[in-house]
Amino acid sequence: MTSAPGDPAPWWHTGALAWLVARAYTRSRPAAALAWAAALATIAPYVLRRAVYESADRDGMVIFCRYRPVLDVVVATVLGLAFFGLGFGAFVAEFDHRPLVLVVLGGILGVVLAGARLMSGGLSPTDAVGPDTPDGRRWAIMALAQRPGTRYSALLLTRRLISSLPAGDVVVAVAADELLAGAYARFGLTRTAGRRVHRVLD
Repeated sequence: MTSAPGDPAPWWHTGALAWLVARAYTRSRPAAALAWAAALATIAPYVLRRAVYESADRDGMVIFCRYRPVLDVVVATVLGLAFFGLGFGAFVAEFDHRPLVLVVLGGILGVVLAGARLMSGGLSPTDAVGPDTPDGRRWAIMALAQRPGTRYSALLLTRRLISSLPAGDVVVAVAADELLAGAYARFGLTRTAGRRVHRVLD
């Protein structure tokens, strides 16, 4: 099983959810516009894993899935190869416009990389597990995002997802900031190194 109990967000909401993440993890609309492509690249693999959840009011979202970093890398790599495969196909097919194709592909890559630098942490499970993380079947919380000007629905969604898991499972996350670390603490997650948190369900 790769996704938590419940109904994941439909794939056609991916673009809007990427915008939600970009707005939540940057400080202005122009920065969010630049970060949108990076947010899309971040959540797309989890849409395929059916691990992206959206609050009923559509103002909050979270990625909640089994902690499987190898699978995450494989899915992201496949999507990346597919994108660059399409780009290479366009490069070959448009023989007379190769410089333009290269400029477009380079521009897209540049926007994704620049956008990734604008967004703060909490979007990757890589640092969520360390030597102080308890053993057990692990679930990762990532990209918890609340639309600016709204409150709580992403946290309430996450609490519902956590409560649906059986005893003995372990929830792991890296808080994007101190405020979120405090919210995780109220959910019973224990803070360890940095802003890494975990909870063994009982």
